[in-house]
Amino acid sequence: MSRQNSDPIALIPTINDDDNDVPDLDGPDDDDDNDDEMIAKARAHKLAQATKGKSLDFNEQFQFLLDDPEDKRLIKHRNDNDDQLKTRGELSNIDEKIAEVRSRRKKKNKPDTEEENTTANTIEDEAFEMEVEHEPISDKVKTKESKKKKSKDKKKDEFFEESPPFNPDQVFSEMKISRPLLKALSAIGLHSPTPIQAATVPLALLGRDVCACAVTGSGKTIAFALPIVERLLYKPHQTAPCTRVLVLAPTRELCVQIHQVFRQLSQFAHNITSCLSTGGLDLKSQEASLRLQPDIVIATPGDREAIIAALITRTFHDRVIVFAQTKKQCHRMHVMLGLLGLKIGELHGDLNQTQRLDTLRRFKNEEIDVLLATDLAARGLDIENVKTVINFVLPNTLKHYIHRVGRTARAGKTGRSISLVGENERHLLKDILKTCKVPAKMRIIPQEIVQIFRNKLEELEPDIEEILKMEYGEKMLQTCETQIDKAEKRLKDSKTDTSNAKREWFQNRNERIAEQDKLRLDPHSNKKKKVSKEEREQIQKMKSTPKTADDRVKFEMQKVARFQTRQTNGSSSKRPRDSSSFETDLTIDKPQWRPKSTPPAASAPTKKSKR
Repeated sequence: MSRQNSDPIALIPTINDDDNDVPDLDGPDDDDDNDDEMIAKARAHKLAQATKGKSLDFNEQFQFLLDDPEDKRLIKHRNDNDDQLKTRGELSNIDEKIAEVRSRRKKKNKPDTEEENTTANTIEDEAFEMEVEHEPISDKVKTKESKKKKSKDKKKDEFFEESPPFNPDQVFSEMKISRPLLKALSAIGLHSPTPIQAATVPLALLGRDVCACAVTGSGKTIAFALPIVERLLYKPHQTAPCTRVLVLAPTRELCVQIHQVFRQLSQFAHNITSCLSTGGLDLKSQEASLRLQPDIVIATPGDREAIIAALITRTFHDRVIVFAQTKKQCHRMHVMLGLLGLKIGELHGDLNQTQRLDTLRRFKNEEIDVLLATDLAARGLDIENVKTVINFVLPNTLKHYIHRVGRTARAGKTGRSISLVGENERHLLKDILKTCKVPAKMRIIPQEIVQIFRNKLEELEPDIEEILKMEYGEKMLQTCETQIDKAEKRLKDSKTDTSNAKREWFQNRNERIAEQDKLRLDPHSNKKKKVSKEEREQIQKMKSTPKTADDRVKFEMQKVARFQTRQTNGSSSKRPRDSSSFETDLTIDKPQWRPKSTPPAASAPTKKSKR
């Protein structure tokens, strides 16, 4: 018996005090601790001897032994998938390529003594280096107000003279033009001048300054090209070659068109040479042509990429959206501005949804300073604290322009819109100025700054082309790998022969009939009705011979006659309940009721019907 404890709160013991104590098996044991400590020390000493001078995290002698090429391909495929998952959600690896090229350029430009101490993470911004080397020059900003229509009574400026009256009967041969040019005009198919040509060519041949304006397609190119070629025919031959004419056009396409007109006009004048100098073409061939000092040079001012680079680098540093017209131009500017050391992101239709959302997230979190986008981002996007919107090219309509600039100055905040306007975009600029509530300002960037950035971009052009070619090669490689995976999958499917497998979800005719019999309420006999030989021959004859309208009518009448015959035979074979009360008439479909005649007195009484 266990004795009670005086403490009422204490628990009742289950072991008597007189019994032996129970050893605590979970408690500490000095002997066991000593043994464990000695074993741990021995293992540590053995491990230290084995890994002396080597890393404990990785064994350099360890390697996978894969004899099966299929296993090697699976391991490689798994590693490729891991890399894809690692970069999933990011814009692309274009930023890594840009950083690699900038690091290589930095190491190439620095001396050998400093090259050892430089790392990829300490690359300085080349754009700011250019600004430090030259004295800062501020841009000129002028307020541009909408022009009012001039009154008719106001006198015209005395500087300009009125153009001579147009003679529709005038021809080129009357303008005192040389024979090589007349021959070239005849080869083109031109014999009489247009109004703009008739008004400008005689004055230009006299050496007068000409300022002309005409509608599209009126022949303005020949109007200024014809006097130029005519005067160059009489240039001195013994002097050193030099460039005498410079033609500037706002777009590359227009430059190509002007160059073709000059070549057509000078096709019979072998002493006149011309050269085209624009972006997007082979730079080396253009440099070689310019070294020959051609008589005429047709070029573009280059008044877009250099200006954008100057604006973003010098004035508008962060929270900027730049709208480009095409996806290709947007991607090229990403590479170009990235090589200048700016944090850039792009948003256009060539990106998948994951990449688009990731770009927007990075721009909202201020991980990137400039967002290059097409009209994809012009509507619906509500991004806070957008300071500046820059139009690389004006959109086609005023409505699209309003949607673009609406990305800034939202919710009562201030913002700024900057647009680069060319000659072909002046009509839209006039509409913008009419609708502006605040006077627009014209920013003039100094030519020295534009030239600095233009030279820098020309220096970066080989790197831009290199990055674009690398990206194109990776896309082609990815396309080839996708096709290889599809081919391997088809080969595996052909081995398992799944194409000829039975389609379990499809029910054939016999299975369908069996299911119908199973679901039928009444029993049904599948035995076919026996047909005589004459009937079969008649049926085959009827099927083989074509039927006319008369044959079809005759066939239908035969069917009715057979039906009536079967009905008559059926009624005669069956015994009627009261044969005297019904009569069947073959001329009608239903039996008619006939009153029963009164029987004679001498006749025997008939039996009453149960009915």
